[in-house]
This record gives sequence, C-alpha cells and structure tokens, in this order.
Amino acid sequence: MVDIGGGHQMLFGVDEDWQPWLGLRSETDLPDQVQLR
Repeated sequence: MVDIGGGHQMLFGVDEDWQPWLGLRSETDLPDQVQLR
C-alpha cells in the first residue's frame, strides 16, 4: 500500500476514490512526491 495523504491509499498504483490516480498501474508511474512506504 502507498500512503498518498488525505487518508487515501493506493494498491498497485490505483485508488478508485481518487480520480487523478486512475490509470496508473505501476510504482514507476507514480510522481516523485509520492513516497513508497
């Protein structure tokens, strides 16, 4: 799981409740400001 703040977490780079992240499938596609925990 990836903690992106605001109580949102992503599994496999996707958070269904956070639209901007839809379509991201791999950790390498995540912006630098997202810290993998």
